[in-house]
Amino acid sequence: MTPVRFGPPASSLYGVFHPAALRYARPRAALFCNPFGQEAVRIHRFFCVLCERLARAGVACLRFDYHASGESLGEDHEADLDRWVGDVVAADALLRQCAGVPDVDWIAPRLASVVAVRASAQALQIPQQLVLWEPVVSGARYVDHLLEVHASAVAGLPDNGALAGDEEILGFGVSRRLFEQMRAVEPTDYQCARAHRVVWVASPRQATGADEWGAVLESRGVAVRRHALTFDFDWTSEEAFNTALVPAHALNLLAAVLRGDPLE
Repeated sequence: MTPVRFGPPASSLYGVFHPAALRYARPRAALFCNPFGQEAVRIHRFFCVLCERLARAGVACLRFDYHASGESLGEDHEADLDRWVGDVVAADALLRQCAGVPDVDWIAPRLASVVAVRASAQALQIPQQLVLWEPVVSGARYVDHLLEVHASAVAGLPDNGALAGDEEILGFGVSRRLFEQMRAVEPTDYQCARAHRVVWVASPRQATGADEWGAVLESRGVAVRRHALTFDFDWTSEEAFNTALVPAHALNLLAAVLRGDPLE
């Protein structure tokens, strides 16, 4: 794997490129879009393992951090969903250049799903597959859940663990603008997805929710596939998450989807 910096020098983004094993190289690549905050921290190991597996199977991969997140430049309060949409488009262009392949799949868990969908509407070359893993379809419920988990996590700490008051969620500073952007996410956002295929991966607790916007996409000629996981992937409980850091079913399913293997 190769660390890369891309974008304007004053606000460069950080990524890690996993080149395809030449012996098994396929004409496809995969772009990994991070979810928000602690969810990105907890999916990091999973993404690393999945990228390594795909690269060995001949699929080049790129992981990257949005502006104001991870190793990319920018402070927490500068995080902006609109800017992240542009970051996905830029990362896709870099991956296509590095991998030299015609087809690129995007995988986007949780809040990254709506970011990727909006980016697909702007991209010059649309993704072959847009893989949405348990997408956030109600921003208001999502933010309320994060705030509830945050309040529980800091309960009993001095000043309830406040570093930035209402401007913090689980150790990450959040601007009012970002709060508003997250709360504004609605199911209709997903109707603007542009891809040859949209793959919806859901846990048992999100077994429904894509029917309406999925039907809209299908009416426009976009193939929609649904795959169910056999367990609830806990994105916010550290104790539960650590018991299944790289759950085999999710790893095998997503690896097969991104390799282009036929699935029933």
